[in-house]
Amino acid sequence: MNRIREARKEQGIKQTDLCRRIGVSQATLSGWESGRFEPNAAAWVSLSKHLNVSIEYLMGAMGCRVITGREQVLERELWELIDAYTELDERGRETVRQCVQQQRRYSRFYDSFER
Repeated sequence: MNRIREARKEQGIKQTDLCRRIGVSQATLSGWESGRFEPNAAAWVSLSKHLNVSIEYLMGAMGCRVITGREQVLERELWELIDAYTELDERGRETVRQCVQQQRRYSRFYDSFER
């Protein structure tokens, strides 16, 4: 179960106010809070930002509750990349996988010269 409702109430934010801030209907937020359905990657980022807690915390994982500005930027970038990747067709995903593998090979190659 996620912690969206818990985090919202701890911040003293009404459902209607959070809905307005993140641009979703009250029915959508209620569905997320009850666990009937899950937010997409962009929504997790927005919730994290407006509730000032990590996405992992909102998702119910143990660990860091409050995140710093730098961590929030990195987390937002990661979720945006994940969201973009999921929108790709299989050919696009394969291209991304090949690029990542190639970058890893280059990194290991250049790291070997620094030792």
